[in-house]
Amino acid sequence: MPACCADIRAAAREPRVSRVIAMDICTSLFVAATKGFTVSGLSVIAANSDQMPAPLVNAAVASVRKTDMLTDWVIAQGERVTGSATPAEVFAAWREYRTDDISSLVTQDVLLMAGSKDHYMPLSMLPDQLMALTAAHSVSARVFTEAESAQNHCQIGNMGLGKL
Repeated sequence: MPACCADIRAAAREPRVSRVIAMDICTSLFVAATKGFTVSGLSVIAANSDQMPAPLVNAAVASVRKTDMLTDWVIAQGERVTGSATPAEVFAAWREYRTDDISSLVTQDVLLMAGSKDHYMPLSMLPDQLMALTAAHSVSARVFTEAESAQNHCQIGNMGLGKL
């Protein structure tokens, strides 16, 4: 499972976890990964991919991948990370990677971290995740900014920040 969801999901099911540091605020990997598809027109295909024949989904994605480098990268990364062989399988896998369905079971102390300009995880998921952690012992959030050169995904940009 991608790290963006594993920490919250593990804490919800494992009482031996005493504290959680969520290095991303992913309430839904499907939403995060497909948010940029509006430019290529794939947003409708992605949103309805669970109700469409896989060959149709795969053909539509293949067509866009030929001319849209970002979509090509997102799908290739999705295939690599989820072990999927086709875009339809990637979309199905992404739907499983979520925390909004389990966050209410987390009872530990939680630290949520996010980049203010993350290209992958929308900052709008931070309040969603904060509100979903209804049983957590405590919840803190940290948004990294451009002033720290740590505004990007997983705070890539200021390598020295981690050495402090």
